[in-house]
Amino acid sequence: MTRIEKSEKVAASAETLFTALKDYEHYARWNPIILDTKDEVRRLNLDGTMPFQKISIFHEKNPYMIESGEYLKTDANGKDTTVTFYVVPKDGKSLEKIHKGADIMVKSLKHYAEYLENGGKAEQYSKLRVL
Repeated sequence: MTRIEKSEKVAASAETLFTALKDYEHYARWNPIILDTKDEVRRLNLDGTMPFQKISIFHEKNPYMIESGEYLKTDANGKDTTVTFYVVPKDGKSLEKIHKGADIMVKSLKHYAEYLENGGKAEQYSKLRVL
């Protein structure tokens, strides 16, 4: 089965990233691909403890993907975190779209987490800053 992965080094703690990722209802706040999370049926798995190893979301109604998620790894300096976003597509027909979406997702998450890490308020964030 095909698996697509994109990684970014983020100047934010694993805890800040974890807070953003577990707040699925507000993904539309920072993710340009998601307009609304109300209709998305998903099951969320958190593997490991803080710093956690993996978040997985299993998409039951998404036409493009079976599963997506993130891995976080705190860098040796203890200040930065490498986030890896992965997607398991349903088929090979949408791979280009999924690659582009994965790039946007990981860059948007990086921008949002760095904004929060620097004292920004989640409810004041605008994803238009990334676009």
